[in-house]
Amino acid sequence: MQLDNTTPAGDSSGDADRGDGTHGADYYIDQLRVCGWMPFKLLLRKSGLRMGKVPHDWRTGKPGDYHDPDAWLSHKDAIAIQFKDGYDGIGFVQRVEGEIVLVDLDHCVDQRTGKVKSWALEIVRQLNSVTELSASGTGLHIYVYATLPTRGPRNFRDNKSGVEVEFLDGQRFMAVTHRTVDTLENKDGATAETVPSTIQRRDAELLALYRETFGKEAIAQTMAEATAISKREQELFDNANWPIEPTAPDAEVIRRAQHSRSGRTGKSVVELLLDGDWRKCLVLRGNPRRWQRRYRTSKEAVEALCRFLAHRTAPIEQIDRIVRNSKLYSEEWVRRVNKELTFGQATIRRAIIEVLQARNDPKSPLNRDVEKAIGELCAEADATGADPPRLDEIRKRAGKRRDNVRMALHVLGEAGLIEQAGRWGRGGGYRYAIIPEDRRPRPSDRSQLRRSTYP
Repeated sequence: MQLDNTTPAGDSSGDADRGDGTHGADYYIDQLRVCGWMPFKLLLRKSGLRMGKVPHDWRTGKPGDYHDPDAWLSHKDAIAIQFKDGYDGIGFVQRVEGEIVLVDLDHCVDQRTGKVKSWALEIVRQLNSVTELSASGTGLHIYVYATLPTRGPRNFRDNKSGVEVEFLDGQRFMAVTHRTVDTLENKDGATAETVPSTIQRRDAELLALYRETFGKEAIAQTMAEATAISKREQELFDNANWPIEPTAPDAEVIRRAQHSRSGRTGKSVVELLLDGDWRKCLVLRGNPRRWQRRYRTSKEAVEALCRFLAHRTAPIEQIDRIVRNSKLYSEEWVRRVNKELTFGQATIRRAIIEVLQARNDPKSPLNRDVEKAIGELCAEADATGADPPRLDEIRKRAGKRRDNVRMALHVLGEAGLIEQAGRWGRGGGYRYAIIPEDRRPRPSDRSQLRRSTYP
């Protein structure tokens, strides 16, 4: 393996223009200058088995949120502090939804001889894009322009063959070492020569590698596959009698959809999505809990906006019009994914199907959570001699919005899984209880149940 020994990026002596608009072998760094940069420290993971690259906020010197634009630096400023204050290096986060994918190959380089394992050499040949040594010196980083499937695994490890591959995309923190390589060699003397010094577009090659890595069982979907629906879902969509004419103006539909609030902004999620500020849609996740983004890409954001509007039973044309008038709209919306549908049409159809499933399927995640909450509250009530739970108590325990809980109560009631257990207060709402297994209708009888008075 031959390393490129030019001046590290950030040193003015190494930024001399070569005449073709590039700057030495670190030209790929010029392609990354638009990203946000942060220093990191190597700290022991919670498992206590491996070291992890933990991004730090340059203002406080403490672990920081790499989703926070205020914590980002320019590449020049990050280079200036990368080995100060105990930092071990720097990394970047894509400022906008980019198409840079980092393929991380772990434990594939022999530090003593510089030889590379055969499986890693094959991947370098296949992708043929700029490659650098990892911070530990035992792995490789390959940068490509491509798009990974929205859903699907990202990590692969085979202890028998020693293959360890990770795909990093979207708004992930990616460490950079500037230690690019020109040629690689394995133990048999095979080489992958003239490794490019710039990030190359490799859509087909990366998708092929993804499928080879995870096998046929992986959720490796192209855009057309991701928008495909099953025969049962198609029947549900065709028989839904979804409204054609709008029942309210666009502004009223948007107002009704503005329930969920995004932390630290004070605005509703729908407002942020319409303004194109999907990166500001935050939610508390993880342990310890911290603010993280709801959506990784603008595609996930526009799918979420369609679901919000579909929950208000907005017609297809109205949803399409609202999205087109929002700042989330792009040329991708009108791109054809198959002979029949554009991406926008397929996204709206998928959103409506998900809403219909939540409304009609007793085993949907929403309905399962509500049923579980009712069961827990009923068990506590039996133990203390209290009354069965009412809607507000169920909503609080399930952690769902009121309108979603109402919808779930309706579905569970029609399926014969819960029942009304009296009212609370004068003119108050109903209390609910789980129906015991021996009293529940058989699946074949559920279609004959009378439509109940559940909200």
